[in-house]
Amino acid sequence: MFRNSNGTVDTTLESYRAVMEGVAAVQKQSMMFALGWIEKQAEINLRMVEMMMGQARRQQEASRVLVEGSVRVFDELPHAASTDAEERSLPIDRYDRLSIEEISTRLEQLDARGVEELKNYEVRHKNRLLLLERLDRALV
Repeated sequence: MFRNSNGTVDTTLESYRAVMEGVAAVQKQSMMFALGWIEKQAEINLRMVEMMMGQARRQQEASRVLVEGSVRVFDELPHAASTDAEERSLPIDRYDRLSIEEISTRLEQLDARGVEELKNYEVRHKNRLLLLERLDRALV
């Protein structure tokens, strides 16, 4: 207790102390509330991110299935510019179904006449520039 010059308790100082203790208690409560809210919001955000990632994986898988199906259907369609007989006469089997890389690796096995046949066929059908360049290099 504090006494003033008259020897009485200084109630003003006690009142300030009580007010400050009350303010500190309210601040502590507010901080605890904010911390709890932040933790809850973090949990909600984490669940949302997990849900979005799952949706993205499902969309990616659906896109992959769609593309694979489209490629399969395209491969099964008769190509308007080519006939089976013409393709069968080429020096590389299943030429129209092979990628540029697959064809390129087989060029070393062909003579100039075979490469020339492929080049003429390629120009009339798919006309893939990268493959035509590789066919030209194989002729050199």
